[in-house]
Amino acid sequence: MPDNSKLQVRCGGCQTQLRVSTDAIGKTIACPKCGNKMKLAKPASSPPPEQVVEVGFPDVKQDDLFGLPATSYSMPSVANKGVAGSKKRSTPWPLIVGIAGAGAVLLFLATVGVIFLSTMIKGPNVTASAPQKNPPALPANSPTTTQSISKLKPTLSDAFPKLGPWLPFGNTEILYQRVVIPRSVNSRLNLNIFMPKGSHADKSLPVVFEAPSGTPLLHGASIEIPQPATEYLPFTDAGMITVSFEIDGPMVGDLSPEDGEIYWQKLNEAFQKFLAADAGVENGKMAIDFVLDKLPMADPKRLITWGHSSAATLSLLLASKDPRISRCIAMAPCTNLNPRLGELLKEPGIVRRLPNLKNYLVAGSPLTHIASLKCPVFIAHAKNDDNEPFTQTKTYVNAFQKAGGKITFLEFEREGHYQPLLDAGIPKAIDWLKQ
Repeated sequence: MPDNSKLQVRCGGCQTQLRVSTDAIGKTIACPKCGNKMKLAKPASSPPPEQVVEVGFPDVKQDDLFGLPATSYSMPSVANKGVAGSKKRSTPWPLIVGIAGAGAVLLFLATVGVIFLSTMIKGPNVTASAPQKNPPALPANSPTTTQSISKLKPTLSDAFPKLGPWLPFGNTEILYQRVVIPRSVNSRLNLNIFMPKGSHADKSLPVVFEAPSGTPLLHGASIEIPQPATEYLPFTDAGMITVSFEIDGPMVGDLSPEDGEIYWQKLNEAFQKFLAADAGVENGKMAIDFVLDKLPMADPKRLITWGHSSAATLSLLLASKDPRISRCIAMAPCTNLNPRLGELLKEPGIVRRLPNLKNYLVAGSPLTHIASLKCPVFIAHAKNDDNEPFTQTKTYVNAFQKAGGKITFLEFEREGHYQPLLDAGIPKAIDWLKQ
């Protein structure tokens, strides 16, 4: 028998048929697949039968309706190993209405329907001025994307691979291993883990998490097998575990806009995977889960995220969205994407080629999530930075302080954006962590 407390609703954005509670009539809800908002009116006509996605309508705020769990990924069992990445992007949602129930569904749809008004999601207007003390954070399912991440479910921790042997890292006093985590989306996540040499008691070592830097903040990045001359060494030399995790949606091939449509096709594919991972936040959460499950010496109360440039932007985002992070370090971050990437919105061709770009500029900006960032923050930036304006970081710092956040802001005069900033800033950040 059909559930008479449910209604069938077609999303005006992605055309997916949704099943919602009758309690939703008169309310505005958001499609869990594409984020499109719709206001439900009283039933009046019957939509045609189509794929149905069960979304329910629990007694919670709309902001919480489609909120993601702390971990929102899935790893395959032995039975479905190798399925990762085999789904076509045009059909990411599984068929959940069987043929056996088709007759009942059709009967129900013949008697109950809805008319709704839909509008495109619009994020808050983030400007260079400091936001109010408690700026509204976007819902947990932002940024919107054509590939929904709300369908991904956490699995038991025993799906994580076992640790391999620890190997010497060059001529240093550091041990290293590379971990490959199989997943049902994007096939795998690579981690590089660096460990101080020696034996360590349970929960005795802080852990520093870092993503690769150097992206234009429109796609992800892979991580290579590291060389001993690397910026991970100072943190590990200081007695910390350091973990590098990659970001979904790397740009494949040596392509540029001069390569024409193939470039934009590859960039859009990378951009959508990047958004599906919440700009790398989901990758960071998975790295944290792995460490807490497989490294007994990791202290769950001393989990630190840090990064430089684009990785600093992700560092701030991850710390604002995962309460397990105890401290956050960001060097020369981009805190507001609109001044950096907003010009792209003036080009209709780019907007068409990069769907969801407008919403991402808000949802992917650390400035939007100031109210959610609760841990202490260390930021370093040089006034002569020619890559990311110092004034943008200053605006962010002022806004974070007004919101009651605890922040240490290190202002450099002439260190620029690159290596001199790291050489000067990392020792200061390590001292800050030891306080």
